[in-house]
Amino acid sequence: WWTTLRACIDPAARLQETRRTGWRTLADAASVPEPVREPWTRLWLSPGAHLVHYPVSGGKKINVVAVIDDPRSGIAEGYSREADVSVLERAFEPWNSHIAELVRQGSDWRCWSLYSMSPLHTWTQGRVCLLGDAAHPTVPFLAQGAAMAVEDAAVLAPILAAAGDDIAGAMKRYEIERIERTARTAFESRKMGNIYHMGGFGRHARDLILRMRKPETLLKRYEWLYGFRADRA
Repeated sequence: WWTTLRACIDPAARLQETRRTGWRTLADAASVPEPVREPWTRLWLSPGAHLVHYPVSGGKKINVVAVIDDPRSGIAEGYSREADVSVLERAFEPWNSHIAELVRQGSDWRCWSLYSMSPLHTWTQGRVCLLGDAAHPTVPFLAQGAAMAVEDAAVLAPILAAAGDDIAGAMKRYEIERIERTARTAFESRKMGNIYHMGGFGRHARDLILRMRKPETLLKRYEWLYGFRADRA
């Protein structure tokens, strides 16, 4: 997100505030409630916030990621700022007691402001190109920011290998190959954030749909995303 090169390639590009803040920490599994230690990825939704947790380090730690609507988020660079955990505790105290305890047990909470951006006019300039969040910043509601960067590299590498001396042409072919998929992923991620953080009647409708849909139906909805193969692009 914070590359200075992007402004040289597309001077019109501007990050847009989402007024949301992401938080992350690790908690000792031994200190959190038993249901939180189960070997599953769990997603909890509430108006204006959501939280994900799953075990890591062979079950010794619990990785926790939370996002809250935060009108004070503003412009703040960096992916790992020191966080005032009392803000997060107030947001999650009314939740399920297991989640409130998980938030309290987190150590060294870090936070970062979330941004989005309209698709760039171009990712490339001569022999220089952007990839990952530098080219297509993606909010984390589908957990695809890093995945898109890995895909970019997997697509770019064979194009460069076959390019010979035409590096500038290879960069442009890479951009053409990737721009539609990454734009769709960024759009769907923003949309999912609004679904996660719904309030009022909307959240009840969302919960009803989730209860009624089979897991296979949900997976099929994102087959275009998770079924991607770079060697078939």
